[in-house]
Amino acid sequence: MWRTLRYRTRFSAVILWSLFVFGLYMLCWPFLGFNRQRYRPLRRRLFKFWGRVCCALLGMRLTVQGPVPRPPFILVVNHLSYVDIVLLARLTGTVYIAKSDMADWPLMGSMMRAMHMMFINRVSGRDALRVIDRVKEELKHKDALTIFPEGICSSGATIGPYFPALFEAAAQAKQPVHVAAIHYATPPGEAAAGDDVVWWRWEPVAGHLTRFLRLPYFETLIRFAAEPVPPTDRKTMARTAHAKALEIFTPMEQGILPELPPPPEGIAPPPPTPG
Repeated sequence: MWRTLRYRTRFSAVILWSLFVFGLYMLCWPFLGFNRQRYRPLRRRLFKFWGRVCCALLGMRLTVQGPVPRPPFILVVNHLSYVDIVLLARLTGTVYIAKSDMADWPLMGSMMRAMHMMFINRVSGRDALRVIDRVKEELKHKDALTIFPEGICSSGATIGPYFPALFEAAAQAKQPVHVAAIHYATPPGEAAAGDDVVWWRWEPVAGHLTRFLRLPYFETLIRFAAEPVPPTDRKTMARTAHAKALEIFTPMEQGILPELPPPPEGIAPPPPTPG
């Protein structure tokens, strides 16, 4: 009973809080003269404020190690769950480079588009060039950008290879790349974080949210590398960033969940857990 009440309360609170902050942002937009240069600092502050409250509503207990970068920057980090977005919003107010299908998500997609998040079609070379140009433009305006270079949520057992394509923007702009690694843990007696916090298998988000929001709390550790990766060529930067991430990464506890039905046609299942 209490776990169900916790789930419903948290879900409602996060939705209402998100709508409030988004509405506040849209109300401020006309007073800035629809000027993107003037709105950037406001968007970062509001996004950080949104993330801070959401982390509290979700029951996150946060530990940060290492220097958090300040704009302008490009940050690469391992991708474990939608919770990553809330965490990094709280710490940096960053813009994300997300998969193109997220732009069509109900409510969330509209909010992300309005806040000028970037979307990329990962199978289109032409679209990658468009995003590279957009990244360079944002860096000129001293913005903060985050990339999940694995291209997919991983299980938390290790960090998958980093795809080098979007490192091209940093290479062309001569911009160092900051590196971070995320780790989640659940309280004693609860299911493993690899089951109830990480969202890496094919599973409807509603089912995962039901388990995740019933947790009494969860621990989050994010480590930032002491030094960024210097700009060279994209392949070298990707390899160096991946090596740095592995150095500061702590593998997550993996549990055992029942088999899920196969994903709908046209959706690729995630890779098996390494090891």
